[in-house]
Amino acid sequence: AGNVVSIKARWVASGNEMDRTAYETGSSPTVATDSVFVQIAIAAAKGMSFASIDIGSAYLHSKLEEFVAVYIGAQLVPYVLDVFPEAKPFVDGKGRLLVRLKKALYGLVQSSKLWYQHMAGVLRDAGWESNPYDDCVFHKGPLNCQTTVCLHVDDLLVTAPDDKMIEDLVSQLKKSFAEVKLNQGDSIGYLGMRIRRTNPDIEVDMNAYIQDCLDWFEVKGAANTPAESTLFESNETSTKLIGNQKERFHTAVAKLLYAAKRCRPDILTAVSFLTGRVQCCTEEDMAKLERLFKYLNKTKTLGLRFSGKQTDLNVQAFVDAAYGVHDTGESRSGLVITINGAPVLWKSSKQAIVTKSSTEAELVALTDGSTDII
Repeated sequence: AGNVVSIKARWVASGNEMDRTAYETGSSPTVATDSVFVQIAIAAAKGMSFASIDIGSAYLHSKLEEFVAVYIGAQLVPYVLDVFPEAKPFVDGKGRLLVRLKKALYGLVQSSKLWYQHMAGVLRDAGWESNPYDDCVFHKGPLNCQTTVCLHVDDLLVTAPDDKMIEDLVSQLKKSFAEVKLNQGDSIGYLGMRIRRTNPDIEVDMNAYIQDCLDWFEVKGAANTPAESTLFESNETSTKLIGNQKERFHTAVAKLLYAAKRCRPDILTAVSFLTGRVQCCTEEDMAKLERLFKYLNKTKTLGLRFSGKQTDLNVQAFVDAAYGVHDTGESRSGLVITINGAPVLWKSSKQAIVTKSSTEAELVALTDGSTDII
């Protein structure tokens, strides 16, 4: 209804000011999107339960072994002194307070990696095993009765044979974390996606996110397809976008790429092409982007449907190439991998070389796609 329910704030360090050469850096791995969809496909086929879990103040559970000192800005120091008046002698002439961090504060270059190591350790200590193909997928139990966790920083997607196993996981996590939020039922949210059971299937969509994008772009009108046949053609005499127009183009493409990589494989080819135009975008490119938004306006409720109660997991892969469609001579590869007819992985990209025939372009597409298929 638009009412404010709560106000959330957190301390954040200016990690961009850190000397990265002085610390062991490395970002946290996050679960691959296709791993999430494979797990949803399995859950649908076997009629499994699912839920999402959020760990509150996640990073602050990770100890910081390295020496990291930060200034607390003068505007915040009075609030600190209200809680710790004994710190007053350490306030400098500019009103700042110099402190040493004991925990992995949000914003530090090493915090996400430390959190992953801590969370993975908690799961392994409780008997979970990481998947050999994705370090952010953890399993527990025999293959025919397995509970699985997909880990994306502090957001967990859980699938299990029944609700009790999910409850057991929550109980385990509460032994290590003070704030464990469980989202369970026939409809949950995860990474901007809505996952809902429509017996016997599971459907995944991003309707709310798509609508937010349409409202932000102020879309008017509709289109039947994401792009015209001239998508890959570029008229270099078209007027270049500058300033706010260029920034708006870049932001819009980034927003649509987020959706295309999750629930909207139908727009990926158009979005993929436009991502290559963000640094040299023109009015012609903006017209292509506007058409893509009009297509989304007509198809805003499209999503993925994973078939329920299947006896076998039918995995199929489709590879194709469009020969020489780019102005610079390259062909384009396309790949879709499905389980029980629902896509779990899809790609569309310009080939790295210029091929001499459509046959060679097909071979390049098959070679590039074979890694994902395997």
